[in-house]
Amino acid sequence: MADAPLPGRSIANRYRLIEELGGGGFGRVWRARDESLDADVALKQVWLPPAASAAERAQRLSRAQRER
Repeated sequence: MADAPLPGRSIANRYRLIEELGGGGFGRVWRARDESLDADVALKQVWLPPAASAAERAQRLSRAQRER
C-alpha cells in the first residue's frame, strides 16, 4: 500500500482517521471519526493489488461490501 492513509488524514471529506485497529492480506481497518454524525466508526481500507486482474479486483470489492 504505497499511498497508505495516516492517522489524522481526512477521507471523503467526512471521516478523520484516528488509529489502525488491524490489518491483513486484504487491507486494514481504522477507527475513524465520522465528522458529519459526530461519532466514531470503523472504516475499512481495501487493498487492490496492482497486478490483480479486473476479475480479482471485482471479487475483492464484492467481498468487502458483503462484510459490512
